[in-house]
Amino acid sequence: MKRVCWSGWASALLLVVFVVLVAGCQSNPALVPPGVQSAVNADDRERNYDLAWQDIRRLNGQVERAQWEDLPELSLTIVSRMDRLATGEAGPLADRSTTQLLEQVRVDVAERTTEDNVRVLTAVGLELQEAFDPGEFERARSLAIEAHVLSVALAPSP
Repeated sequence: MKRVCWSGWASALLLVVFVVLVAGCQSNPALVPPGVQSAVNADDRERNYDLAWQDIRRLNGQVERAQWEDLPELSLTIVSRMDRLATGEAGPLADRSTTQLLEQVRVDVAERTTEDNVRVLTAVGLELQEAFDPGEFERARSLAIEAHVLSVALAPSP
C-alpha cells in the first residue's frame, strides 16, 4: 500500500484556502473618484444639502430637455453628496452593496431601449427628489447611483 504524503496535501489545501481568501478580499473599484469626494467633503453639511437640492433639480431639468452631455458628472456629484448626507463623509463607494447595485442597474439598462431608459431616468430623477426632500438620504443615494448609470448610458460617447 502506498504511503500518503500528508504534508503535501496539507500544503495544497492551505494554498487553496489562501487563494480563496485573497480573492474574496479584493477591493471593488471606487465609483466616486477622490477629487469629487474631496470637493464634497470640503463643504459643510448645510452647503451640501443646498447644493444637492439644486443639483437634483438641475438633473431633472436636463433630463426633461434631453441634455445628456454633462449629466454623468452631475449625477456622480449628486451620488457623492447623498453619501455625505447619509453617512457624514463622502467616500469612494467601493463597498459590495454599491457594486452589486451598479451591476444590477447596468444589466437592467442594457436590456432596455434608449427611450425606455429615458423614461426610467425621468422617473428615477423625480423619485430621487421625493426621497431627498424629507431627508431619506440612503434611499436617495441608491436612486442617485441608478440615475448615474442611466446618465452614463444616455450620454454621447466622446
